[in-house]
Amino acid sequence: MRARLLVGESLSDPLPEEEANGARGALKYEHYCQACHGAGGTGDGAVGLKYNPQPMDLTLPYVQNQSDGQLFYTITHGGVVMPSYRFTLSQEDRWRIVRYLRSGLLERAARMAEAAGSEAEGQAAE
Repeated sequence: MRARLLVGESLSDPLPEEEANGARGALKYEHYCQACHGAGGTGDGAVGLKYNPQPMDLTLPYVQNQSDGQLFYTITHGGVVMPSYRFTLSQEDRWRIVRYLRSGLLERAARMAEAAGSEAEGQAAE
């Protein structure tokens, strides 16, 4: 944990700002992360539900308050159950996922929560 904090503080996103388009980050998240963390990042992916402990909810303040470097370190080296993606994903794609976790994923989670709330209201009205 100490290494994650120390190294995480010294790492920063090297991608150019004009590459802020999250399409590739979203695609990589869907391919490598969604099975465990779920479409909205809440840790409810079909594969992830089989693990103990279950995958981290990536929308929680605990995750969102981490530095970009800490998130990059976790993606690179893995976690308790999470595998390392050091040799699976390029460094640039790991940074793209970090960017996606900061923006696109939170937007997607909010849309999913809103849709679920609307559906629940519809069922309650029946």
